Amino acid sequence: MTFRRKTRIMTNNHDLQNWGRLYTDERTVGHAGWSSEDSYKLKQSRISDALVCHAISPPATFLELGCGAGNVTLWMAGQGYNAYGIDLAPEGIDWAQDRAKGINCSAKFIVGDLADMSGFDSDYFDVVFDADCIHMIIGSKRQDTFAEVYRTTKPGGLFIAGGNVGYANIQMKVKSGQEKRLFFDTDNQCFILNGDPKYNLKYIHRTEKELAKEIEYAGFRIRCVQHHPKRGNASWIKDSIAIHAVKP
Repeated sequence: MTFRRKTRIMTNNHDLQNWGRLYTDERTVGHAGWSSEDSYKLKQSRISDALVCHAISPPATFLELGCGAGNVTLWMAGQGYNAYGIDLAPEGIDWAQDRAKGINCSAKFIVGDLADMSGFDSDYFDVVFDADCIHMIIGSKRQDTFAEVYRTTKPGGLFIAGGNVGYANIQMKVKSGQEKRLFFDTDNQCFILNGDPKYNLKYIHRTEKELAKEIEYAGFRIRCVQHHPKRGNASWIKDSIAIHAVKP
């Protein structure tokens, strides 16, 4: 596959700078990447289960959404898959590319926005994996993101989505000091602090039913939903799920 161009960046510059600093800091102190080793092992386990369940074997094409330092993408490439990773933060992609060079790995990485993945051909990937990324996308960009995932997935291809899901009818309004105000935006399904969605408060997810509806609206057919213990102690998180959806 030939990348036609870098995809257009569409995000809040302040958020992007924060993510870039996070990747730089994690890399400087020698951490595994955005997440812990245990988190990556959990992702690998769930991907392995899905690949066995749907009989997908190398050299199938694989895309990791929100690949960060490339941990999962590199792992998939090491198993013989034609693996790609995409992330909004150039610092994360630089880290992933350096890792790939260091181990002479064929995995490919691109800086891009999930809502505009025009750097990838249509009907290209056998497997698309959401690496705890889509839950951070809010507003109209969510529909654009699911549409792009559908476009780039092959007919018969598998979309593995999920992560933590919340309870229905979340109602929250919290005062912090005299000027700061934190509240839950029911339209965009995220927390707003002082009028802006904040990265570390965006882990507020759709319910299982709402997430499934978004995936089906994009055109996918859900094959199964796996339930797992939730990650984290936040009271608004119900549990963690993995949705296996197929493009007809």
